[in-house]
Amino acid sequence: MIKREISELRDELHSLINENADYNEILKTSVELDKLIAEFINNKEKNNDKDEL
Repeated sequence: MIKREISELRDELHSLINENADYNEILKTSVELDKLIAEFINNKEKNNDKDEL
């Protein structure tokens, strides 16, 4: 489920930031997370779903 993927990727991003990981790795993960969030929102709007992250 997309909410689980978002949660896992968000946790990964937080870990990368806390570990002072390479900027490009943080950016890549952030962009992936943004895409998943956009997909979630688009699906939510398409289905008039009231589910939240």
